[in-house]
Amino acid sequence: MTTLPPHVPALSRLGLVPDVPNKDYHDKLPGLSSSGMKHFMRSPAHYQAYLQEEQKDTPALRLGSIIHTAVLEPDKLKISQAPEGNKNSNAYKAALAKIMENSGPDIEIVTPDEEAAILGVQKAILEHPVARKLLANGRPELSLWWIDKQSGVECKCRPDWLWDDGKILVDLKTTEDANYNAFSRSIAKYGYHFSAAHYLMGLEHHGFKVEAYLFLAVEKKPPYGVGIYRLDYTAESLARDKVQKTLFEFKKCSAMNLWPGYPEEIREIGLPWYEQRKLDEELKEDEAA
Repeated sequence: MTTLPPHVPALSRLGLVPDVPNKDYHDKLPGLSSSGMKHFMRSPAHYQAYLQEEQKDTPALRLGSIIHTAVLEPDKLKISQAPEGNKNSNAYKAALAKIMENSGPDIEIVTPDEEAAILGVQKAILEHPVARKLLANGRPELSLWWIDKQSGVECKCRPDWLWDDGKILVDLKTTEDANYNAFSRSIAKYGYHFSAAHYLMGLEHHGFKVEAYLFLAVEKKPPYGVGIYRLDYTAESLARDKVQKTLFEFKKCSAMNLWPGYPEEIREIGLPWYEQRKLDEELKEDEAA
């Protein structure tokens, strides 16, 4: 296991660091992550709340984490189906204790549906010719620290999969719908383009020249559809500008130790453009009828 100094300037000189425990990376080691940055984009107050609240391991997050292990680090995958019966019964608790005793404390207990999703996603990617090739070269879950040259903000990131030469970065995303249009909406909804810009800026700081940032999107239900998408220039460029602006704002809030929420004044609000257009078209149809 890698032993790390707790100070970002020292960390930032290390380049890509392997074998950093996921919990240590998120909870103990400093630096603005892409997740923290996206909370800050909502408001500085939301960022502070994100730091202070206990990060809950929801069923969806837990399943996504296990799937990441199954795909990116299959040798570390340890799962076992939960015992049958009432979870509150003595028989269930005894059976669960037996599994833990035989398999060790790091075993992940999963439901039959969760096991089907984990193994289904793993199989789909292994059998996908392009996905399999992308993951044949490189390493998973390398951690990286840097100090942004323009803002001076201490940053960190943890790419899912990076080729050994640094030319290809693969971002594994489990999703309900990996269709082109649906996943494009997911990129916007969850800010995946901002994470991409953050990662690319960190890698470039350390001299890597990433030629393609690829989303490996895979559905969690049969037929476990796989879509592979390259973030286009426009999305990447706009995201970089937004991330850099956010870093300057973050530096200002940090220096003043002021973390405001939403604007306090009364503001006029309307419908999203697409809802306005939909309503306008409905009214025109009614007039024509």
